[in-house]
Amino acid sequence: MNSLFYLHKRILINGFKRSMRKPAFVLMLIATIAYFALILSGYKGLFQKIGITDASEYIVLFMLLQLYLGVPGLIQYFKRKGLIFRKADVQFVFQSPIHPKLILLFSGLRSVVISSIFFIVLCVFGCILYPSYTLQFVMYASIYLTFDFFIEMSLVILCYGNETIPNHLIRFVSYILYVLLGALAIGFLLVVLDQGFHISILVKYLQSPFIKLFPLFGWSIGLLQWIFYGYHWSNVVGTVLFIISALILPLLAYKSKCEGAYFEEAEQFSDEYEQAIEKAKSGDVAIVGAKPKKYMKASIKYKGYYAKAIFYRQLLEYKKNRFFIFSVRSFLFLLGGIILYFLSHDIRFMRDIMHVRLFVIPIIVTYFITFFGIVRSKWMKELQNYYTFLLPDSKIHKTWNATKIEHIKAFVDTMLIAIIGGAALDLSPLQILLTGLVGVSVNASRIYINMMVQTIISPAIGDFKVFVQFIDMFLMLISTAASVFVAVVSMIFFNNPEAAFLGLIITSCIMAIIAFFLSSFAFEKMEVVE
Repeated sequence: MNSLFYLHKRILINGFKRSMRKPAFVLMLIATIAYFALILSGYKGLFQKIGITDASEYIVLFMLLQLYLGVPGLIQYFKRKGLIFRKADVQFVFQSPIHPKLILLFSGLRSVVISSIFFIVLCVFGCILYPSYTLQFVMYASIYLTFDFFIEMSLVILCYGNETIPNHLIRFVSYILYVLLGALAIGFLLVVLDQGFHISILVKYLQSPFIKLFPLFGWSIGLLQWIFYGYHWSNVVGTVLFIISALILPLLAYKSKCEGAYFEEAEQFSDEYEQAIEKAKSGDVAIVGAKPKKYMKASIKYKGYYAKAIFYRQLLEYKKNRFFIFSVRSFLFLLGGIILYFLSHDIRFMRDIMHVRLFVIPIIVTYFITFFGIVRSKWMKELQNYYTFLLPDSKIHKTWNATKIEHIKAFVDTMLIAIIGGAALDLSPLQILLTGLVGVSVNASRIYINMMVQTIISPAIGDFKVFVQFIDMFLMLISTAASVFVAVVSMIFFNNPEAAFLGLIITSCIMAIIAFFLSSFAFEKMEVVE
């Protein structure tokens, strides 16, 4: 046990020391603390805009996290894929004379510590935003984290280290849990369609006794609601069952059989995890444990010379994909267009958005790309290929051809929602076309800002990817804010919606061009990206 303590302590300390040697990391750490201190005061106004006016509605975040993060995590334990074992663990820790249960406990402890820190941050936010509920937040954090620690550690051993429950029964339980989560989501959707959406409706829905009888995670919601909402028989039952679980599960985990049968699957998962990291670095979609991707037969006729070979090679790769250039974003935008089509038949909805109907789709597209469009596409993969630097062409042409297909994808995806939703919202053909160009320009900013951060800032900061992501998001927010500001000013000055579209497009393009030229240096020297 002492050796495991020492191992994890040194990993943490050495990683922190390596980062502290880099001045950029220290500056970033100070900037991050200052940033959160500045924006904390603005969160209350943000919560009020979305309907969260007091702590009784704020704790809805806790309930949703416990259900839709906790339950999938438990299922991953059942599948022996919820813990991360690196190559060093497989080669050294598994071979050491340490009990398999201790190895599981220390691996699970890393996940518990991270989730506990996130949970404490939410509680601190709650205390600052709603001081009158400070006692409730402190009480809940103390009770929940104490009992949840024993439950979580016990589940790691009972589920991940399971050597008695048949695999087909585990799969059956996993399916049941997924069905229950889906049923909860569908039930809430039906309530929203009937009564409309408001945070108070979500609070009332989550107070249902049925939800609080959901094993473990529903019981923890009962504890939460008893502290914040007061007495109700379902809250008492859920709390009692949650506490009993925290007492019984550790005993079951202690008595359970665990002799290291999970080592083989953990080693396989370790290989998959390392492969996923390598794929992510090269710009591919990386899903740990995913089945091997099947490719179709395809051919292509190359046209042009020099750096254009990069574009045609990417196009050939996409032609081998089953869905060509279409992705999850394509499906979501298509789904968004269909939803807008059905909502357009709702008189109340159309009345509420009538004065902003021209900008509904650009707002959706801009918001999605800004916050959920952090992808490296295939440009990083081009930097891994030596022939890219051997092509007798300029770095500008190489950068452009490495990202050109992403602009085509952005236009096609945006037009999926623009054509369907635009027709439903009565947009003119010109406005629909401009909406497609909005998607291209904002996506270009997203790509080139991410490229600039990954090739210039990331090597200076080091292993702390969270700070790299923070810088990436911060710069993208600046770009989006500037584009929206110019669009609003153009609308006011010219009193023309098309002028607002053009203002947003031009500003986003300017931001993209600046990031484009800065990031193009990565295609000049092989040493820029390791």
